[in-house]
Amino acid sequence: MADLLRWLESPRDDAGIQFADGRGGWTGFSYAALARRAQTAAAAVVEAGAPVGSVASIALGTGPDFPATFFGALLAGLTPNPVAPPASPRLAPIYPEYAAHILRQARPAVIVTERELERRVAAAARLAHVDAPLLVLPDEDATPVPPRRAADVALLQFSSGSTGRPRGIPITRANLEHNVRAIRTWLEMTPTDGTASWLPLHHDMGLIGCLLAPIVNRSPLWLMQPRQFIKDPLAWLALFGSGEAALTAAPSFGYAYAGLRAATGLPEEMDFSAWRAAIVGAERIEPAALELFCSALAPHGFDRGALLPAYGLAEATLVVSRHPLRALPRAIRPDWSTLTFGEPATIEAVAPIGDPVIGDGAGWLVGCGAPIAGTSVDIVGPDGDPLPSPSLGEIVVTGPSVAVAYVTDSTSDSRLRLGTLATGDAGILHDGELFVLGRMGDALTVRGRSVFVETIESRLATVPAVPVGRYAAVAGQDRGVALVAVVAEADTADWVEDAARALRAELGSTVAIRIAIGSRGAIERTSSGKPRRRAIWRELVSGTAPNPRFRPVLSWAAEERLGAAAHGAR
Repeated sequence: MADLLRWLESPRDDAGIQFADGRGGWTGFSYAALARRAQTAAAAVVEAGAPVGSVASIALGTGPDFPATFFGALLAGLTPNPVAPPASPRLAPIYPEYAAHILRQARPAVIVTERELERRVAAAARLAHVDAPLLVLPDEDATPVPPRRAADVALLQFSSGSTGRPRGIPITRANLEHNVRAIRTWLEMTPTDGTASWLPLHHDMGLIGCLLAPIVNRSPLWLMQPRQFIKDPLAWLALFGSGEAALTAAPSFGYAYAGLRAATGLPEEMDFSAWRAAIVGAERIEPAALELFCSALAPHGFDRGALLPAYGLAEATLVVSRHPLRALPRAIRPDWSTLTFGEPATIEAVAPIGDPVIGDGAGWLVGCGAPIAGTSVDIVGPDGDPLPSPSLGEIVVTGPSVAVAYVTDSTSDSRLRLGTLATGDAGILHDGELFVLGRMGDALTVRGRSVFVETIESRLATVPAVPVGRYAAVAGQDRGVALVAVVAEADTADWVEDAARALRAELGSTVAIRIAIGSRGAIERTSSGKPRRRAIWRELVSGTAPNPRFRPVLSWAAEERLGAAAHGAR
């Protein structure tokens, strides 16, 4: 645990975390103050009777008490377990059921929360049959507790739950320290490198990449809540435009969203030339999203070489593979007409991001770099045997950041056994670089080739007027017929037929197509922002949702001629 807690021995007074206050300003919290607050948290959980090696569940939002409680739990010899707060007031009524699923697996000895959440967290604990003290940290500093033996598990984190319910993953001290060290080495982090993030702190990319790594590095950190970023992405961009921050991470839809807002105009004084690392991960990376972002910021000095595509999973702590600093990311265009799981892939073209040949990005895959030190990535076929490169198969990861097992063996596409992770993701290795296609369970076989919902979404991204970052695709068999359905958070349906024609061109005439629209926030998402595709499928296809969120606006049957569509009300 030495690497994780060493910063507490000499915390900086001249650097720390700035929290967005929601009114356009920032509230500072030095690392020295954070260290004192961590001691207060450690004293609180010890006084509550939590024994060494037990779990401390942390149901807190983005604020000083979250990192203080995380490190306080480690100081007290406990295992921190972040539990997401409600993403929006609309989701608050169903929060106890979500949190109960986490608490049921975590079995915490103590739960730390805040006044605003106390009633709902207590309800979740009752649903989970967890009889643990519920704490709100005191305002005053406490006397440091005597040192306690470090827990073997340094973090109990949960998978996102995009293909099932979230699963508990015990991350050991060795797992966590290896991954944090790999991130710091990859980014060449120095004590003056500022990081700025809007990612939720309970999820692996926000927690490990954008909170723990900067704190362990003792470098300046700016944190926004996701809803603050959505409201004002230019406030996030301003941190880089002023030179205060140089490092960040986000999914590609976040860059596209910021790029759209930036395209309407940025203050002349913004200068992005010192922006060194813009990690892109959490979902399949869209070339169109990256190009939108780069085009908007390039006049102000942004360098495409700052883009760092990466691949990771909660089961591997966080990062599995990453693009190197100061090199343009690459994209490949496979021959999609012959792409079959378990078979060799034909690579038709390779080009750097920004090359005009990539065009709108349709049909291109962005590379996620090579594995981090000590980690190996294999592509295996249906029988589990490694395939020659380049072939399409399942991504299997081994290495010192990979966890040993799940807390429970609930349903998921991923399989974890003794430090080897069969990810449930399909990918291709080409020239030593990993290219990710999507979740195997969400793929559809069309005329012998594999089609992934991420590929469908990539095609939709090229259609004008499709709402950026506010749609999701699902695929499967409906009464023996291949079906692709798209849901979007949109006010109008004037883009729908163009989108359906693009999908028909991509999929051919043997696949049925449905499109439905709903209000903003209608797409059910995981705690990390990924669409809950199986929940969407159940609503659209099986009709089991008690309160449907979407209104059907288009339905084309398989083999149906264009123009003979059955349309809902516009």
